[in-house]
Formats: sequence, C-alpha cells, structure tokens
Amino acid sequence: MQSAQRFLDAIRSNLLFSRSVLLVEGDAEEILIPSLVKKIYGISLDEIGVSLINVRSTGFNNLGNLFHEDRLRKRCAIVTDSDAAFFSLAPVDGDSDAVAQRKRTAESSAKSGRDRKASLDSFSRDNPYLQVEYAPHTFEVDFADASKANREILVSTVNSIYTREDPRESKKQSLRTDVIAQYGQAVLYLAEKVGKGWFALLVSDHLDVADPHCGPVLPNYILNALAFAAEVLPRETWARIIDYRIGKWEESETVDEDQIHGGRELLKQFTHEQFDLDSVLSEIELMPEVDDRLLQLLRAFEQRSYRG
Repeated sequence: MQSAQRFLDAIRSNLLFSRSVLLVEGDAEEILIPSLVKKIYGISLDEIGVSLINVRSTGFNNLGNLFHEDRLRKRCAIVTDSDAAFFSLAPVDGDSDAVAQRKRTAESSAKSGRDRKASLDSFSRDNPYLQVEYAPHTFEVDFADASKANREILVSTVNSIYTREDPRESKKQSLRTDVIAQYGQAVLYLAEKVGKGWFALLVSDHLDVADPHCGPVLPNYILNALAFAAEVLPRETWARIIDYRIGKWEESETVDEDQIHGGRELLKQFTHEQFDLDSVLSEIELMPEVDDRLLQLLRAFEQRSYRG
C-alpha cells in the first residue's frame, strides 16, 4: 500500500510541475528513452519540458483521461507496443513444440495489440491534448530495427549475459544480420533471460560502443511522441542540440572538415536568427555526410505543424 501511495504521489508531482507528459508501459522504456535522448541530442527530457511516467501496464486510459480541454490542458503522448509479429506465423511441417508454441504466443500477442490499438485510437480521437504512438513490434525489437549501430550496441551486452562461448557467438551472429526475424528473436531472448528492466540498464551502459557519428538511433515512433508532447522548442534549445551533434561530428573519423565547418556556419546563422528551423533542415539535407539523427528530430518536429 505504501509503495502504491509513493507511486501516486510521484505521478501527481509530475503532472503538477511538468509542461507535458510521455506515458510509457514498462521499465525498459522508462530507463532507455531518457538515456537515449541525452546520449543522442545532449539534452534531458526535463529540458524540453517532458515528464516521463511509467504506467507499468498497457492500461493508459485512467491517466490519459486527465488530459482534456475540460481538465488538464497539457499535451500527453502515449507510447505503447503494437506487438505485431516480426516472423512468419504460418505452421510448417517439422516445427518443434517450442517453435509452434512461440508462433501461437506471437499470434495471440498480435491480436491483443490490434485490439489495444483500436481501443486507444478511439479513446484519443478528437482530443488535441492526447496522441498515441505505436511501436511496430515491441520496444526492444524496434530499437534493434532502428539501425545497425543499435544492433552493435546490443551485441556488446551479450558477454555480460552469457558465460558460455557458443550461445554468445550465436546471439552475436543473429544480432549482426539484416533479418528482423533473427535479430528480433535474439534481442527478445536477451531481454527475457535477464529481465527487461535489467537488460535496459545493460544497454544504457553500452551506448558508447559505436562511432560517435554512428551512435544510437531513437525509433521514429518515440521521436514523434516527443515532438507531440514538447510541441515546440525554443531557438536556444535547438542551438544546443545542433551544437552537440556537430561536436559528435568532430569526434568521428568519418566526417570531413568541410561538413564540420559548414555545420558551424549554419549554427552561427541560426543562432543569430538568420535561419529558421525549416532552413536548417534544408541545409543539413544538402550536406555530403548527412546526420540522420539530427534530421530525424527536425523532421519529427516539422511534421507537428501538419499533424497538430
């Protein structure tokens, strides 16, 4: 009872003092989303006015009901899994009992995901303060699917999870493929073996393994949720994000001096209000070594003007 009371007190505090809210369903999202935002963009969720609340289930309606024209006039983005299968569910002659059971479980999860999406879409419809963003599959699988750099980060956690060489090499090989059925299953095995929360902590500790310019990537559905919740960022915050990303270019061996110089000139003009955000987006898209992470964020916020 006391733990439940502390949880409710923390939620009330977050709702009272935050400018906007991001609701997530589990420990993995609660741990990794803030770590990834800080690592990739050099800012915290607090700095963009977003408070993350872990609902610890997929029952978002109770808290989501608070965000409404007649109640809390704050933006709330909900992030949840679609649980769509990432491998074929068709029975195959020779399927082992374990494989057949995995397919049945995945089919049941996919149906639950479709039902949840229909319910949440209806729940949030016509409410300008509420938006739901769905992971195509699950958070862990879609993190792996976002980039090869993300999968290399996952590879770096394997030795901490397995002591024997055979399963280590098997999981590493699966994670390094370009086949979602293989790396998706591998990342779920890792997460289930140690628990999703603990696995998220391991991943968070390994975010530095990749080249700075090719570091982790946030899945698009999470960026869209952040863009909805934050809505707009001050010019000063964008300048800090751009400056941080240019710093990552400077740490990298794959970005040439011309792009770094071009980025610094762009930042200077933007800071002195000679450029707006759309112009920054256009200029970065023309750079020879495109910074996909910065472009992803810019595009997510640019889309808000059409979606909001």
